[in-house]
Amino acid sequence: MAEAEEGIIGYLALKGSYVDRLYVSPLQQRYGNGTALLKHAMERSPTGLELHTHQKNTQARAFYEKLGFVPVHYGISPPPENEPDVEYQWRPLCAG
Repeated sequence: MAEAEEGIIGYLALKGSYVDRLYVSPLQQRYGNGTALLKHAMERSPTGLELHTHQKNTQARAFYEKLGFVPVHYGISPPPENEPDVEYQWRPLCAG
């Protein structure tokens, strides 16, 4: 969770290595809160992370790509959404 004086301003939920939810209050976006949450998840998942977002969500896609996530599959989200989505993966660079 990300907290400020006014309370909880964001959260990230992991299911294994899958980012199930990432939310930052609209008033708290673009201040590094989402980046901090995602970087914490990266530290907790040293083998990598996966997530989905809607193809039309260009802000989220740019955010994930800026942090090193790569699109690996384009499809349709399950009901009730049934929206074009994209699966992203992040894999840490291995020294060697």
